[in-house]
Amino acid sequence: MKRKKLEMIIPIIILIALIIKSTHELYGIENILYPVRNNLYNKKEKEPKNKKIEIEKLKYEQVEKDKEYTFYIENKNDYKIMYNIYLRKYDELIKLDNYENKLTSLKQINYVINENKGNLYSTQKNNYIIYQGILSEKEKKKFSLKISLDQTNSEDYIHLKITYDTIKLNTNLKEHLIQKSSNNKRYFIDTDESYEPFKDKEEYYYIGQNPNNYIYFNCKNSSLESCELWRILGIKKVLLSDLNNHYRIKLVRESLSDNKEKYEKKDYNINTNMIEKIVNKQNNKYYETYYSFISEDDYKDSYKKGYNKICSKNLINCSTNSYLSKYEEWLNKDDDKYKYISENGNMIITENNSYNYYRPTVYLKNNINLLGGNGSKEMPYFFE
Repeated sequence: MKRKKLEMIIPIIILIALIIKSTHELYGIENILYPVRNNLYNKKEKEPKNKKIEIEKLKYEQVEKDKEYTFYIENKNDYKIMYNIYLRKYDELIKLDNYENKLTSLKQINYVINENKGNLYSTQKNNYIIYQGILSEKEKKKFSLKISLDQTNSEDYIHLKITYDTIKLNTNLKEHLIQKSSNNKRYFIDTDESYEPFKDKEEYYYIGQNPNNYIYFNCKNSSLESCELWRILGIKKVLLSDLNNHYRIKLVRESLSDNKEKYEKKDYNINTNMIEKIVNKQNNKYYETYYSFISEDDYKDSYKKGYNKICSKNLINCSTNSYLSKYEEWLNKDDDKYKYISENGNMIITENNSYNYYRPTVYLKNNINLLGGNGSKEMPYFFE
C-alpha cells in the first residue's frame, strides 16, 4: 500500500519540478541573507538552507563585531547575466514591529562586501546598491558581508535586508516587458493583480490600481537619487518623425506639476537622449515634440479590466480602479478642444483654456537596455 502511494507521489513531484523550471524567467529577485542571531548553516553544507533574510531588531551591542555573513549568486544559464546587490531598511518589519521612531540612523551603519566598503546613508543615492557585477555562463560567486555600527543610541534598533536581482546581459527593456507579459497569462484574467503588462492586440498596457510599472527616468547625473520616478504606461503605437506608426514604450511622470498652468503655457525640461521625437496633430496641422500629456485613451486603457465603455463619457466611473487617477490634470488637446480631469474626477471637454496640473509623457527609443530593478515602488526599473 505504501509503495503504491509512493509511486503515485513521485510523478506529481516530478511534474511540479518541471512546471517550476518552465516558468523560470530571465530576470529575478531573491532574498539572500538570514537572521543574524539564528545561524541557518548545517555544518555539512556549504550554503544556507534558507535564503530568506532579515537582520532583525538588533540593538547596538548585539551587532557582532567582524561577524561575516556569506551567500552565493549562481548563474545556471547558458548566457552571461548582470546582478545588483541591495542593502536597505527592512520597511515591512519596521512597520510590523512599530519601530519607526526607534531606528539607528543610516549614517551609523557601515558595511564591507567582498572588501568593498560603504555606508548605508551614502548608498541610498544609488538605490541602496552595494555591489554590482557580471557572471559568466554556469558561474557561481561567493559574497561575504560584514556590518558594523558607529556609536549610537543603545535603545535604537536596525532592521536591514539584503536582496539581489539578476538579468540577462544586454536585455532590451521593451523585449523584457513583452516577455513578462507572454509568460504570465494569468494577468489576462485576474486583472486586479495585474502587476505585469496586459496585452491587447499588438499593444501592452499596465492596468489596475497599483501595478509594478515604476521606473527611474530623467536623471540629472549618474546617481539614481537624481532621477524622477515615472511609470510605464505600456507599449503603445505612436506616430514618429517619418510619419509612420511604431510601437514604443510610453512613460508618464508619477507626480503632477507643482503648479497649475494654462495649456499653452506648460513647459517641461527633459533629457532627450533616450526618447523619440513624436508627431502630434492639432488643428489639422502636424508638429513635432519630445513630450506630450496623458490622453483620454491612456486613462481608459489603464482600468482594471482594460478598456471599459462605461469610462467613455465619464472617467470618474472607473477612477478608483486605475493607478493613473489624478484630478485637475490636463489631457492631450483634441484639435481646438481642451480636455482635462476635473476636481471631481470627470473628463471635461471645453473651449476654455483654464489652469490645471499636468504630467509629461514620453516614448523611449528601442535601444534601451535594462540594468536592474523589478518595477515595484521600492525597486523601480533603471536603465543605462
